[in-house]
Amino acid sequence: MSWDKEIEELRRREALALQMGGADKVARQHEFGKLTIRERIAAIMSRLRASSTYAADLEGVTDESRKPRAEFLERVLEVLDERDGGPEGWLQARGFDPARLRERLAA
Repeated sequence: MSWDKEIEELRRREALALQMGGADKVARQHEFGKLTIRERIAAIMSRLRASSTYAADLEGVTDESRKPRAEFLERVLEVLDERDGGPEGWLQARGFDPARLRERLAA
């Protein structure tokens, strides 16, 4: 099974996300009491760095290095395809109904 269509969609969404930035968009997020994704990642990383469990492992790790990247998502899709016949196979093997999930995501 080829993931070209899905990978192209990921790239399209990444480009769209890059266009959605700017001070006015950040201000709008803050008006709704929400943090931007960068702010959320920074807050999570800060909490993890403050914990004795993760501090040593995160020494020198930047917040930027933790953001999702298209190539990682591509590899996840490849592994799902190899091991489970794709995302739907993975979901079914774990007791999820892909059709119900698709309905909820599309709503």
